Amino acid sequence: MPSIDRILGIVGVVLAVVGLVAAWYFYRASLPTRIPTFLVDPVRATLVDRSDSASDITIFYKGHPIGPRAVNVVRIYFWNGGNTPIMKTDVLQTLAVEVTGTSEILDTKILQVSRTLTGVAFSPQGGAPNSAAVTFDLLEPDDGAALQIIYAGPRDAELKFSGVTIGAAQPTILSPNVPYQKIVRQLSPWLGMIARFAGVLAYVFIFFAFAVQMIAMTPPAGRFVYRRIFRSQQTDDEIEESARRILPYAMGVMMVGVAYLVLVPANPLQGQVPAALILSS
Repeated sequence: MPSIDRILGIVGVVLAVVGLVAAWYFYRASLPTRIPTFLVDPVRATLVDRSDSASDITIFYKGHPIGPRAVNVVRIYFWNGGNTPIMKTDVLQTLAVEVTGTSEILDTKILQVSRTLTGVAFSPQGGAPNSAAVTFDLLEPDDGAALQIIYAGPRDAELKFSGVTIGAAQPTILSPNVPYQKIVRQLSPWLGMIARFAGVLAYVFIFFAFAVQMIAMTPPAGRFVYRRIFRSQQTDDEIEESARRILPYAMGVMMVGVAYLVLVPANPLQGQVPAALILSS
């Protein structure tokens, strides 16, 4: 059996290592950082599908023919993910979004801003039909905007981001659920309906599981339900034993429902995007 001195020595070493790691972590966290951050919403919408070149229909956007291309909408979230404000004068190269390939940006729009005093602006870059620039006056930590691009091109066109600020040689790009983006895009027309149905189902599970628990833990209620509703001919002891057997399953179902409501956010971007930028619909 190890002596008390050896145990105390091991504990001391472990605490020293933990202290060094914590000191390093908090030191890094305290360093001033400017992190211009972009996140592309994986759900895109197709406004017009003109990929069939054999069609005789011609579509114009603001008097300009878009040709045999689909018109799609993509949302982009932009914010300062660091702990130090980014001033307009800190931008060394304009922050920009490029829709790659033969795509063409038709329209840009700001859907939401964290604070109007940030002065965020979003517009196509002159001479670059597939690029749009993001400018601002001031971005405090978590300040930013929800942006929208309408473009003519493939629905899965890749977006590229560029720009340089003091302390950041390039913007940080985040992607929610990277392995599942393709699946999410395929399900996007029904995604909201599926999420609402799953939420309702979780509440139904919790309600019925709670009712079963009340039946199992309250013998008179159990006898009433079994005999009046299910018309059971079992004895009192058999009814109580049956209720006790299903009690663990009911508790398991209830825990699953509660876990879904607690752990699965209503919006998949929660936890990644600042709350002030998440759109309600």
